[in-house]
Amino acid sequence: MLFYFILTTMKIFCIFVLALCGAATASVERVTGGNIAQPNQFPSAVSIQHTMQAEPSRLIQGHVCGGTLVTRLYVLTTGTCIMQTQEPDSLPIIMNQYRVYAGGVNLQEHNVDRIRIPVNITLHRDYIGPPAYVNNLAIIGLNAPFGNDIIPVVLPSAGSQLPTMTQCYAAGWGADHINFSESSVQRYVSNYIYDQQVCTIRYNLNSWMNILPSMLCAASWDIVSAGCTGDIGNGLICNGTLHGVLSVSNNCHGNGVPEVYVRVADYVPWIREVTGASSTIQPGMAMLVLFAVIQFITVKIIS
Repeated sequence: MLFYFILTTMKIFCIFVLALCGAATASVERVTGGNIAQPNQFPSAVSIQHTMQAEPSRLIQGHVCGGTLVTRLYVLTTGTCIMQTQEPDSLPIIMNQYRVYAGGVNLQEHNVDRIRIPVNITLHRDYIGPPAYVNNLAIIGLNAPFGNDIIPVVLPSAGSQLPTMTQCYAAGWGADHINFSESSVQRYVSNYIYDQQVCTIRYNLNSWMNILPSMLCAASWDIVSAGCTGDIGNGLICNGTLHGVLSVSNNCHGNGVPEVYVRVADYVPWIREVTGASSTIQPGMAMLVLFAVIQFITVKIIS
């Protein structure tokens, strides 16, 4: 009991420290930080782009959201990213006005092999938009699979949990500063898994949002880095596996307050249902294995 009391007291103390830090920096527009990504460092990261907003002179190519390839034919992102507005009654985006870029780090690269067009969108059946952001996931189906040189992400085991302080990475093309447009070059930040109980209390102090078990909190190691315009939908990669999808960012203010991700491990069955991805062996491979086993047994019987 004494240990539990001390642990709880320490967590509450941390909350007040974070609140003070947030109050001290809330009025300051900070650079979101991050490092320039190297080619193939985050091969599954994608840029979701609105072609009507592409302005080559501004070098942004219409980037609006991030996403992650879960197969070469499907992109996982947030539900809010595929809505036209943030209003509760918003309609989905018009698919032929959008495109998906993958396999590179520079949006100014002119390579048709890195571009695909959305042909269908599956919003999570229990999606609730702002301000609750519950089940905030969507899957975009593409007109053709990407080539073998573009590698989809590894999904976690269903229901798996990450220890607090696990190091993770988030990459995307979001803005470098609150006053800047989206970046034409992919950047990444180093994050860590935030204590779920502390995050829950911290956010529940604000009545506009509740942290649920299906959500995951993460914060940057350097405190000043934060998600900015165009970063929603970015994947959180931990130990080479996709564990989060950025749902609520700090709006370009690096203040040490954790950002909220969708906990991917809780949605793996749904993702596999929509994409048809197998958790172990693909159907074609399974048939080959079965055929090989039958041949082996037949040879043994004959001999």
